[in-house]
Formats: sequence, structure tokens, C-alpha cells
Amino acid sequence: MEDFNISSIPFIPRNLRPSHNLITSAGLEPCMPISPLLTKLYSEEIYGNPVENVLGGGEEYIEVTVTDYDDSIDNVYGDLTVMWPGQLPYSMPIEFENGIVTLPLTTSESIDSGNLILSVNITGANGVGNSASIQTPIVLSPPEILSIDLCQEGVEIQELMFGQTADAVVRIRSSRQISDVTATLEQLGWIVSAPSQGSMQCGNDLAEQNSAHHFRIQLDSSFIPGNGSLGVRVVDIDELVSISYLNFEFLHSPPEITVSHPSNLSHASLLEILVEMDDADGIDATCLVNYQVNGSIIYTTPESVVSDLDGIGFWSSSWLLPTNVEGNLTIDLSCKDWSDNTVNYNAQIIVDEPLECITDCAELEQETDDSSQSMVLPITIGGLVFILIASLLISRVRAREETKTETWTNEDEAPKRDERIPEGWTLEEFLNWLDGPIPEDWEEDQWDLYRTSLEDLR
Repeated sequence: MEDFNISSIPFIPRNLRPSHNLITSAGLEPCMPISPLLTKLYSEEIYGNPVENVLGGGEEYIEVTVTDYDDSIDNVYGDLTVMWPGQLPYSMPIEFENGIVTLPLTTSESIDSGNLILSVNITGANGVGNSASIQTPIVLSPPEILSIDLCQEGVEIQELMFGQTADAVVRIRSSRQISDVTATLEQLGWIVSAPSQGSMQCGNDLAEQNSAHHFRIQLDSSFIPGNGSLGVRVVDIDELVSISYLNFEFLHSPPEITVSHPSNLSHASLLEILVEMDDADGIDATCLVNYQVNGSIIYTTPESVVSDLDGIGFWSSSWLLPTNVEGNLTIDLSCKDWSDNTVNYNAQIIVDEPLECITDCAELEQETDDSSQSMVLPITIGGLVFILIASLLISRVRAREETKTETWTNEDEAPKRDERIPEGWTLEEFLNWLDGPIPEDWEEDQWDLYRTSLEDLR
């Protein structure tokens, strides 16, 4: 068998497209026309042309071509050895078809910047072997965050109200596989993670993107009104990181209230107003009521705090109607949270005219007094009764802790009015009502508990 020498064609870099890294081609040809071997690298996007920078994402290939001028190439076989920078080399068998084999260059493990080395060893039909190798530098680049879009119901937004939800879509281009994408809401050093979610329509896909990631965005009460941001962090399998931010405005949401009160009242009876409040920012508000007759305010309740019970706000007001009020009574309720968001409510209540005494006036007066003592507090939500009782018990315990006895330095000075006594009632009238029959719509155990909580007034 003839001996032959193998010489290497010099490495010739060429620039085809800046976006496709460093082009690499190399070849080996024998001095004598026996078993020549040619290898080259190309990408799927520029088929048949070498590429600059092999990144192992599955889009690059190595092509090995064998020609033999004096023997058949049908039985040529060999091995390809691949050594990625930062990894151990590995080999794979190759089989030729018409003297050509094409193999993908891909790795799912992390690599380093450095040289990719490819070596091919073949054996021809006559047992003569040949080999060739090429190497190309690999320059790793971090993933690129192309866009961050924030939407509500598919419409892009630049502000978000507390308690509301929005969808965020992050579009990425990366030459290497993505290992992790996270999103966080950030404001003044405070960071809250945003959970990922399924695909949602938001923004437009980009031609150069190769992945999109979706997140659910919701502001909680740990943030404050003002500017904030959505931060996105992308990490590829080589632990290269990209970070980008989308700035938008955080807005407080106004409170929402449900108001319960009677639509009709008997003359000179007790008017009770109950308010249930929801606020995505948390319960931190005050309320007051203006009572109007013929457009003129006849009484305004003192502004007082809304009670927070397990994230739901409760507020109530009691007012004993004056005897000169009849016909249409307008209530104008206003509640304001700590960020000055205000919600208003107004309604009209019909107050019956006083009963006229024609005969048996003494008996009628007695019946009226008895009816007054057994009047019903118009509570439309049964659960609110327990809340009112609990609040009174808490007030009683706090009062006992603060002081067990009170003395007055001046006997002529009257004590301050207890807030538990309805407006317009004297202590004696209120105690007489407590000693009267159980009001309608009250359970006996509720009435007993309520009376017990007020024993300190006696």
C-alpha cells in the first residue's frame, strides 16, 4: 500500500453575518489522491455556509465529506470526537452516505468561553485511515430581554391599582437554553415575587424572539402609592444573567362599602346605620353621616374609625330622631381611607308622622312608651349583631383595664357621655330600654350577652 502525507489547509475566518458569530472552515487534503477528507461547519439558518460562533443550541452542524479517487467510499466509517470548552471530550460513530455525513452540534450542559475542538478519524475500504480536526472559538453572550409588556384584559397599561391583577409577558432571545426566568415587584428596596402563569394575550410577538414567559401581577398592601417597577431576571444554562425593568405607577384603590338601614321609620324612633367595608389596601378609614331635612343639615355624627375584623371593615351609627323630624330624611354618608380616597353614599328615609290622640290618650301614651322600649334595631345582616357585641365587650375590657373607679373632682361637673348610649338618649332611658322586653329579631342569648356587656353603665 502506498504511503501518503496529509497537509492541512490553513484556518480561514470569514465574516458572513455579524449575528451568526465567527465563521470557521478547515480542510485536509492528501498530497496523493487517496482518501481526502473535508470538514466544515454551517448553521441551519444559513444552510451550506460556515458560521462564526458555535453555541450548541442545536442550530449548528458539522459536515464531513470523504472522497477517494482509487477506491469505493461506500464502506468508509469513522468517529467524531467533540470537546466543548469546560466539558470532557466525547466520541460518536459516524456513517457516511455517498461520502457525506452531517451531525448536529448541541449540548444541554453548561460551557465556557474557549475553543470548540472537533476531530474526525475515518477508515476507507482498503483499510487506509485519515483524520482531520478543526477548532473554533466560542464567545458566550447573555440572553437578551427584548420586551416586557404589562396588560389588563389584553390592553397595555402604565399603572396598576392595588388589589387588581394584570398580566406580564417577557419576550427573550437567547443563543443558549434558558434555565430560569423570574419576575418581581419592586419599590424602595421592597421586593415581592410575581408568580408565573399560563399564556395570556399581551403585547406583540417579535420576529427575533425564541421564548416568551408569562407572569401574574398583583399589588398588595405592603406597597405605597407612587412609582414602582417590575423586574425580570433571566439566566441561561451557562449561568449568564440578564436583568431588565419595566417602570409603572402604583395606585391606591378606594374603599367599597355596603350600607344597611331602614327605608321607613316610625316617629321619634332610633335610626341605626351599619356599614360593611372592603378595601384592597387594608382597612384604615373613618366615616361620618350628615342628616338633612329639606336640604339643611340638622345633625352630623362625629367622624369615627372603621373597625377591622379579619380584613373586613365595620362601622355603625345610632341616632334617636328628634320629635320634630318627619317626612323625608336624607342621610349623606362619607368614608375616607388613609390615602384620602373617599366613597360617598346617600339615601332618603321616610319618617312617619306622629300618632294623633283622640280617645284613651293615657292608654295610647303608655302603649307608645312600651313600643319605644321594645323597638327593633334594624340590622339586616345577622352576623353584624355579633360583631357589634364583640366590639362592645372589647371596649368594656379596655375600660376596666384603664381604670376600675372614677372620681370627680367637681361634683357639679357632669361626666362625659358614654359612646355606647345612642345619640339623644339619656342614661336612664337607655337602661330602661335594656330592662325592657327583648326586641324582635334578637335571639335570647344575644340579648343577654348584649345586656351583660353594658352592666358597667349601672
